[in-house]
Amino acid sequence: MVILSGAHTLGRSHYDSFIIKNRERLASDTISPTYQSLLEALCPTNTIQVTNVTTMIDLSTPTVLDNNYCKLLQLNLGLHFSDDQLVYNAMPKASVDAFAADETLWKEKFIAAMIKMGKIEPKTGTQGEIRLNCSVVNTPGLFVARVIKMLHPGSNNNSPDG
Repeated sequence: MVILSGAHTLGRSHYDSFIIKNRERLASDTISPTYQSLLEALCPTNTIQVTNVTTMIDLSTPTVLDNNYCKLLQLNLGLHFSDDQLVYNAMPKASVDAFAADETLWKEKFIAAMIKMGKIEPKTGTQGEIRLNCSVVNTPGLFVARVIKMLHPGSNNNSPDG
């Protein structure tokens, strides 16, 4: 998991997915106060406002596939609570430290992990679910209604979730 988490050296994250948990992380000293201040500056002034604000996960090399994500974790500059789990638990921390020190090692392990992951058979039919929100299990009726609506806009599916 540490190896694949290193892919977070690329990409962006939505403000809503990290800001509240990061306030808790600040209190427990697992995120840099300066970094949290920078993230707070992204916050909309109207807290009721829905926002589509995003930030890069890796602030220094956001478009380069490298081991910088691991280096940032060591400095308490991980964007998400899940990043803390990689540096505040001994077993994953050893991997983070090794990958931060040796980019070639991380890249070799990353390639192997991606190849292995590529061999996983996808779930089909009713074996799994496509989540509307990755962190929340779908409400069955609501999900089906939304999928039908997406596939057949304008249709009336007579679902109470509608």
